[in-house]
Amino acid sequence: MDRRHSQRFDCAGTAEAYAADPCYLFRGEIRDISETGCYVMTKARLRLARNTEVDVLFMLSNRNHHASARVMNYRPGQGVGLEFLSCVPSPEESFLPLAERFAGAMPAPRAR
Repeated sequence: MDRRHSQRFDCAGTAEAYAADPCYLFRGEIRDISETGCYVMTKARLRLARNTEVDVLFMLSNRNHHASARVMNYRPGQGVGLEFLSCVPSPEESFLPLAERFAGAMPAPRAR
């Protein structure tokens, strides 16, 4: 069952994420993005519990982006599903314009 509220778009970019508790730093590749989150493929084997908060730095379309997020899905050695955190995002903070850049591409596969 897919619980996402916004459409995901395939993309390619790099990401670096830091979790303060527990203290982890991991790197990977962003495979899809939406207004509310992204999926980062990483071979890192960490102990990331659901709802662990992370700071994410990533590059897409030759631009750097920063977001606070929480872990929604973690598969050791495969990847991490992240949900962006924001109370009420302003248009400048919203990831909708970034996700819309990928709107011309086919939506990402729903099953991971």
